[in-house]
Amino acid sequence: MICKGNKASEGLGIGEVFCYRPAELKVVQSYIAENEVSETLVQYEAFKSDVKNQLDSLIVQFQTVDPDQAKIFLAHREILHDDAIDEEIRNIGKDLYDLAWAVETVYDGFSRLLSEMKNELFRERAQDVKDVRNRLLRSILGLKCSALSSLDKPVVIACHDLLPSDTATLDCHKVIAIITETGGETSHSAIIARSYGIPAILGIDGLMDKVQGGELVVVDAMEGELIIVPTEEQLKEYKEKQKQYLATVSSQNAYLDKLSMTKDGVRFEIGINIGSPNEVEVKQAPYADFVGLFRSEFLYMTSPGLPSEEDQFKAYKRVLETFKRPITLRTLDVGGDKSIPCLPLPKEDNPFLGQRGLRFCFEHKEFFETQVRAALRASYYGELHLMLPMVTNMDDIYKAKEIILALRDELLKEGVPMAPKTKLGIMVEIPSIALIADHVAKEVDFISIGTNDLCQYTLAVDRMNPNLSDYYQSFHPALFKLIAFCTEEFRKSGKPVSVCGELGGHPLAAVVLAGLGVRKFSMNPPSMGKVKRALTEITMDFAESLAQNVLSMATADEVINYLETELRGFTG
Repeated sequence: MICKGNKASEGLGIGEVFCYRPAELKVVQSYIAENEVSETLVQYEAFKSDVKNQLDSLIVQFQTVDPDQAKIFLAHREILHDDAIDEEIRNIGKDLYDLAWAVETVYDGFSRLLSEMKNELFRERAQDVKDVRNRLLRSILGLKCSALSSLDKPVVIACHDLLPSDTATLDCHKVIAIITETGGETSHSAIIARSYGIPAILGIDGLMDKVQGGELVVVDAMEGELIIVPTEEQLKEYKEKQKQYLATVSSQNAYLDKLSMTKDGVRFEIGINIGSPNEVEVKQAPYADFVGLFRSEFLYMTSPGLPSEEDQFKAYKRVLETFKRPITLRTLDVGGDKSIPCLPLPKEDNPFLGQRGLRFCFEHKEFFETQVRAALRASYYGELHLMLPMVTNMDDIYKAKEIILALRDELLKEGVPMAPKTKLGIMVEIPSIALIADHVAKEVDFISIGTNDLCQYTLAVDRMNPNLSDYYQSFHPALFKLIAFCTEEFRKSGKPVSVCGELGGHPLAAVVLAGLGVRKFSMNPPSMGKVKRALTEITMDFAESLAQNVLSMATADEVINYLETELRGFTG
């Protein structure tokens, strides 16, 4: 049987299924007498304290090895002490619910409210509310916390979904692959799988009714296919496919510690995109020349409240001290497909064309000023560059520079130590700013081309809409023409251009971009090896000729077919 699902983490896994079904928490509707209300509330505080201690222990455990996990449990602690939830549970005196039923009812109500929201990030947070509910109920009912730490052999984990508490003690070395019935790209399951390089397919409809523990399965997370009880012929085919995939990954990774330089001696800088200094990203740091994109919005998204200047200063300082590389900090980029749980954004008919990125920061100037102050303070501890997202016109640049210079003067008057100069750049994501790159080059120190949004806005296609996927053509010649113009104008000014979107991490595209004059690439860590390999196996004459041919083409298909033919065999 072959089942389809959503590709969440690339790879191919073959192994026996372990059906993970956490112990069901059965809570029946029960009541207490009026004279038991006070005692029940005392018990409630004791159980909350027990759960807080569990979460505190997990926060300490993950604080240094995996900060992203630690932030999840910090958010769980905030949910545990949420005033609205607490107030409803304390209303026991009115309904006379027993404690377990009160917790079940109240937490389920909040979880349901979140799960019905249109924003995907809010829907994913409903799982966090359920996780805290389960923890509290286990404490009340005297049940042990379910864990995946006792796996006795490598398995493919099949489950409805994985909650943060499920994976807190997960031995990732014994996980061949992850398959779930639910979950999207921002779900905890997807984040964990990508962090540890575990193949994963999510959203397989009716999965737990289709698989049984001990069955052999093939998880093809490159095609989004699950093969249940493969035939001998299928097994042989996929073992060979897995062997080829692992060989390709191995050959690409052999380039990680090499300089990225063409056969005729042209040097490239290869950087990584990060959200925080987690374990996986830190492991890749020695192979990266710089951090081309530090997504500061992750700090906001994982925080129960708006992070203070001090919170942000400590986070930015920590990244600088952890990576010991030049860091490009993108200022707060929310709106469109990104929202902040602690700051619900107004509903907009066209959010990708609305109050996004720098527009949002200008509208909420206090957030922008807090972040810039924190960044300037952190610049004392390493080489920190500031980068502005969603820049539409020159007025955006003038206005942002005025605010940043005023804040620098303010900090100098306060005697706060800072770097003598902090370089300022912008993201090129909108055709209007790309087409005046000659003017932009006079005002900023560098640009970074965000190809995901530049493609979206150039082709007028919502990249989050699966029904329009055929129209989202990242190899469209128009996109390469815009990049060519930007690169040429900044070359004249002697200022650097980097590419930090998905296109920069694609080996075929990287060769074309090199031919257009791009010398800096920033990407997700898993792409580093294959891009380095592609760039070290070409000459610049070849790349430039390739790029000029691409610029003369009419369609994305024509470009892709041409590149696959010309670069077959050495882009991995």
